[in-house]
Amino acid sequence: MLTLGALSAALRHEAIIHADGTHSTTAPIAMHALAYDPASAPSYEPPPPALTLKQVIVVMRHGDRTPIAHRAGRLQCDPAFWTTRLPESREVADWDVAHPVAGPATPIDRDAPFGMLTTRGASQARAYGAELRARYGRHAPHLLTNVSARATNIRRTQQTAQNVLLGLGAQGVAVEVREWEMENMVPKPTSCSRLRQLLAAPPGAPSAQDLVFLREVSDELDYPNGEFNMDQAREVLICVVAHSDALEAQSLPGRLSAKKVLHLAHVNGRAWSRMYTAPGVPRLAIGSLVSEIHSRLTRAVESGDISTLHLLSGHDSTLVPLLSALKIYDSHWPRYAAHLEIELATDDLGQHYARLLYDGKVYLPIEPSAEGSVFIEWERFRDLALQPSSITPQAFSRECAADEDGSARPSAGEDSLQATLTGKAG
Repeated sequence: MLTLGALSAALRHEAIIHADGTHSTTAPIAMHALAYDPASAPSYEPPPPALTLKQVIVVMRHGDRTPIAHRAGRLQCDPAFWTTRLPESREVADWDVAHPVAGPATPIDRDAPFGMLTTRGASQARAYGAELRARYGRHAPHLLTNVSARATNIRRTQQTAQNVLLGLGAQGVAVEVREWEMENMVPKPTSCSRLRQLLAAPPGAPSAQDLVFLREVSDELDYPNGEFNMDQAREVLICVVAHSDALEAQSLPGRLSAKKVLHLAHVNGRAWSRMYTAPGVPRLAIGSLVSEIHSRLTRAVESGDISTLHLLSGHDSTLVPLLSALKIYDSHWPRYAAHLEIELATDDLGQHYARLLYDGKVYLPIEPSAEGSVFIEWERFRDLALQPSSITPQAFSRECAADEDGSARPSAGEDSLQATLTGKAG
C-alpha cells in the first residue's frame, strides 16, 4: 500500500526514486508555489494621489486544507495524521465567538478530518488579513470601518473568513452564509441543464504531451485502467506536498516529485480553463456572482458616501470560473489563499474608476498582460469586465432550461466538483 508517509521526502524535496532504489534530490519546493505568501507577492501599487478608494471587494480561495478525497488511486489518506494538522477545538471556538457564522446551523461538509482548514491554512488567512490591514490602513483607512464578509456553507471557507477578519482587526463582524440552494460562489450544474451539457463536452482536448503525462501519473498511483481522476489526484497530492515536512520519510516507488505534482496542477488548470472559457459557460457557471458584484459596485457608484471592504470566501471552483469570466485566468491552479481584489475609486469630480488585482498583480480586463497601477473608467470597466458575464435570476432560469430533455447525466466534471466541495470524494 502506498501511504502518505511514503511521499514525504521525495515530494517536498523533488526527490526522484529510480527503479534501482537510488534517488536524487534537488532544492525544496517553495511554499509560495502552493499558497499565497504576502512576503513574496508584488508590492502593492496604491491609487494615484487624485483618486480615493471607495470600495474593495475580495474574492478568495480558502487557506491550506486537508485532503478531501480519502485516497488517490492506491495512495491512502491516513485520518489520524490529518487530524494532527487541524486547529485545536478551543481555537475554533474562539473564532466562532469573535466572528460568528450567520446562516444555516449545519455546514454541508461533515467528513472530518477530510476537507478541513488546517492550522497552517488559518495562519495563511490571518497573514492575508494583516496585509489588507497594513495596506488599507495606510492608503484607505476609511474602508476598515465598514467591513463585511460572506462564505459558503462549508467550514473551511467560513474559518478562512474568520481568520482574515482576525488579521484585519475587524471587530465583531459576522460571516454571512447562505443556504446551499441560494449559493452563487460555485457553479451549479445540478440545477442548470444547459450548464451540465456544456461542461460535459468542453471544447478542445489535452495535448498529446499532457495525455502522456497524465498516464504516467495514473500509473504511478496505480489507478485502475480508465478510472484516473485528475481532480482527485491533484488535490490529494498537493496536500501531501504542502505537509510533507511532517510526514515520515520513506522510499517512494515510481517517479513522483513535487515538480510533477505542480505540473499536474497546471495540466488540471488548463482542463478547467477549457471548460470555463467555453462560449456560454461563464454566464451560467458564475454569472450570478458577477451580477452580485456588479450590483454592489453600482450602488457604491450611485451613492455618495458608501465606503466598504467586502470579503467573499470561496473555493478554487469560485476563482477559476470567475477569473475565466473576467478573461484573466492564466490556467495556473489557484493557490491556497489566492485572491481577486476589485478596487473602486473616485476623484474630486465624482468620476469613478476601477481595477483588478489577482494575488497582488494588477490586471486590466480583456488585457491580461497589461500591468501597473492604472485604473480605468468605471463605465469601461463595467462594460468590459462585468456585463458580459452578469446574469439575472430570470435569465439564468431561462437559459438553463434551454435544450432540457430530462435525460442529461451529471458530467465527470460536475461529479468531481460536488465531491471536492462536500468531502465525498472516494
